[in-house]
Amino acid sequence: MPPSPEIPAELEPGRHHYWFAAQLPALTSADVERLAPTLPPADYRTLTAIQPQKLTLNAGTFTSPSSFGGPPFPPVTVEQQPQGLLLTCSCSAPAGTLCEHQALVLLSILQRKELRVFFDAAQRQELLRAAARDYGLEHATDLDAHFELTYNRPQVLVAPRQAGLFAVTAATTQELVSQLLPEGRGAVAAAGSRRIVVLSRHKYYGHLTVQLAEAVLTTAGKVKNPVTVLNPLDRLGTSDNLAELRFYSGLARFQHNYDEKRSTATLQALRAIVDNPENLPVFAHNPTVSDKLTGPALTPLQLRAAPPICICTSVSKTSFTR
Repeated sequence: MPPSPEIPAELEPGRHHYWFAAQLPALTSADVERLAPTLPPADYRTLTAIQPQKLTLNAGTFTSPSSFGGPPFPPVTVEQQPQGLLLTCSCSAPAGTLCEHQALVLLSILQRKELRVFFDAAQRQELLRAAARDYGLEHATDLDAHFELTYNRPQVLVAPRQAGLFAVTAATTQELVSQLLPEGRGAVAAAGSRRIVVLSRHKYYGHLTVQLAEAVLTTAGKVKNPVTVLNPLDRLGTSDNLAELRFYSGLARFQHNYDEKRSTATLQALRAIVDNPENLPVFAHNPTVSDKLTGPALTPLQLRAAPPICICTSVSKTSFTR
């Protein structure tokens, strides 16, 4: 995608500007790399180190905590306009060129869903429509007018712009009933119901999510409707068993998971879930049957830790083997 030679007038003096005559969804990583031929290969670590200082729809200021041994990374402003994309940096790169900092920020936005959604209307509408179903607004023509995005590293949170909008889900309904009924007459679990663990994928990002729910099981181990989603944090005050506390803390971490990185904390939370100290039944959610957690959409699983695999490689070199 070739840049426009005409940069909009009235730009801040003393800054390095670059103008694309196209909006961000029309750009590719190959376009950016072609316009910055001296840019070294940008790996995952480099791109994820870039974080927004300020981020709203179609505009943001980005920087990186370090340049990995090089000079400080200057703030880069990205502003998407109807006519194109304007990037501004405080470095001293030659005029008319895409500087290294601008190129890295663009690559980070293009390749990271949680940043791109602020500049890509099609992806944003998909995310907002998924959230709008709980409010009965999935058919609204302008979802941006009803919902707003907030970047909370590494998550993107969707919230209604009007405080009066109320999501109707199993969890919110249960909470509302417990607030309306007199104390001691909260929602009573169905006879024979059991807590279960449900593994699924986030309907927008595809990341693993793990939920705590409650339902009645048949003698064959299948789930009956209704399936009630529970808040695992509510269980933390009911036990002093360390393994159970770690288990429910791990469930809380994966209940709304947007993080695809394998951090130490994430792996520890996953191990605590696999340990399953209360031996709760585990099920997999099949979204092709139903987007919601229903009995027919849940398939029993056996959750266990995979045995470690050791791979040894032998390389023959002259008379030695290593």
